Amino acid sequence: MSVDARIIKVDRDTWRIAVANHGPGVARSIAVSIDGKPAQGHACWAPGRPGFSSLEEGASDSRDLILAFEVERPRAIAVSWIDGGGRRCDQLVVVPR
Repeated sequence: MSVDARIIKVDRDTWRIAVANHGPGVARSIAVSIDGKPAQGHACWAPGRPGFSSLEEGASDSRDLILAFEVERPRAIAVSWIDGGGRRCDQLVVVPR
């Protein structure tokens, strides 16, 4: 299974984390961490937005990261998931400067 996470610059203060499932099967238990902490607890995670949970084959989803002046810019975002064979997989994405 191939799950891909990318960081996309939307505007000066907003970046987007996009997660896509390119492989066969469902990617389950998707977890995102920012600088080693759960994403939803980081100051850049858009308030009120849920985390990712699962993605069907061929599906994608995204969440905005708000990088206002007082918010420290993340250095790395880690995405983990369980593939269709029950294996835990991980990807580390370095945030562009």
